[in-house]
Amino acid sequence: MKLLLKYMKPYRGLAIVTVLVLMVDIAGTLLVPTLLANMVNIGVATKNFNYILQNGLAMLGATALASGGALLGSYLSAKLAASVGRDIRNAVYDSSLAFSGSDFERFGTGSMITRTLNDINVIQQSIIMTIQMVLPVPIMCVMGIALATSIDYQMGILLAIVVAVVLVIAAITVANAAPIFTRLQRFIDRMNVVLRENITGVRV
Repeated sequence: MKLLLKYMKPYRGLAIVTVLVLMVDIAGTLLVPTLLANMVNIGVATKNFNYILQNGLAMLGATALASGGALLGSYLSAKLAASVGRDIRNAVYDSSLAFSGSDFERFGTGSMITRTLNDINVIQQSIIMTIQMVLPVPIMCVMGIALATSIDYQMGILLAIVVAVVLVIAAITVANAAPIFTRLQRFIDRMNVVLRENITGVRV
């Protein structure tokens, strides 16, 4: 984690902008059902056409805000992941130039291929998934609980309890998945070694 933060440090500004855009996307997404509820509960109940029209336009603006935030957030997260991955690949390559023959024998060619290609690709995908799928969860939980509490206090408390249970289950799942991922990396190393042995000397 410290190593990843080291390579993300030059892109602090991009990371902050990406998170802010993500928050805009989430805010727009959560505003749509809130405005719709107000439209039905107040506008339709009182037959106030102007109120319905105003909320409809506000929903349209919130939808545009959420859509723009989603598109821009995807672009920025991909750009951040690609930049960090490029720097890590360059660092791995520069370090490999200093290896001796015995170092390559100790690490193994298959392991070096995996570290340079697959592992860095996993890091890039992890950055994208963290920004687009992990970070939105606490932000959405806080905003959702706040909006629910503003409408109904008891509903907000119930939502907070459900969120806490889901987060505990998610933490347990991630903890159990980590050893499986470690075993997978060993299998990939072995597969690369076998594949390299099979294609060595093949005329292309």
